[in-house]
Amino acid sequence: VLMLATIASYIIGTRLGVFAAFKRGKAADSILYSAAVVMLSMPPFIVAVIVLYLLGLNLRLIPLGGAYALGVKPGLNIPFLLSVLHHASGPVLAQMLVQLSGWLLASRNVSVTILAEDFVKYGVARGLKQRTLTKKYIWRPARLPILTSLALSFGYMLGGSTLVESVFRYPGIGQQLALALSSRDFGLAVSIFTMMVIAVIFAAFLIEILYPLLDPRVRRA
Repeated sequence: VLMLATIASYIIGTRLGVFAAFKRGKAADSILYSAAVVMLSMPPFIVAVIVLYLLGLNLRLIPLGGAYALGVKPGLNIPFLLSVLHHASGPVLAQMLVQLSGWLLASRNVSVTILAEDFVKYGVARGLKQRTLTKKYIWRPARLPILTSLALSFGYMLGGSTLVESVFRYPGIGQQLALALSSRDFGLAVSIFTMMVIAVIFAAFLIEILYPLLDPRVRRA
C-alpha cells in the first residue's frame, strides 16, 4: 500500500504541480493550491476517515475493511487478485491523497521558477504549445530536484500508513507495526523498521543511478 501510494502520488502530484504553475494566478491554480494546503495540514487518519465515510459508507465503492473478500479462495486466480486490488484501493487512495499535496506544492514551486528562465521564454516566443513546453522545457528539469525526496518519502510515510491502515483495518505493514508495538513484540517491530531502512537505502541507491541518466550535466561533472 505504501509503495503504490507513494509512486502514484509522485506521478500525479508532480504533473498537477506543473499544470498549476502554468495557470499561476488563475482559478485552477488557486483551487489546486488551496486544496493542497488544506490536505497537507490534515492528519493522515482524518483523510482516511473521510475517504472511508464518503466512498465506503455512503457510495459503497470500496470495502470497509480487510484484505480480500471472505468468499474468495486465496491463490493465483483472477477473482482473488481483483478482490485484493479492490480492498487495497481505499488505503492506497487515502495514503495517496496525504502525499499528493506535498508533491504538488513542491513541483509547483520548482516549475514557477523554471517558467521564469530564458529558455522557457524563448519557447513561448516561438509559439510552442503548452503540451510541448511542459514535456520538453518544464517537466524534465522540474522533476530532478523533487526526485531526490522520493526515496526518503518511503521512510517518512511509515507512520502515516500505520494510521491509515488501522482505519481501514487493512493488514499492511503499517498495521503490523502498530500491532507489534501494542503487543510489545519488539522483534517484529525491529524487523519492520529494518526492512523499511533497507527499502529507503535501495531506493536512494536506485535514484543515484538514474540521476545521471536524467540529467546529462551530472555525467559531465
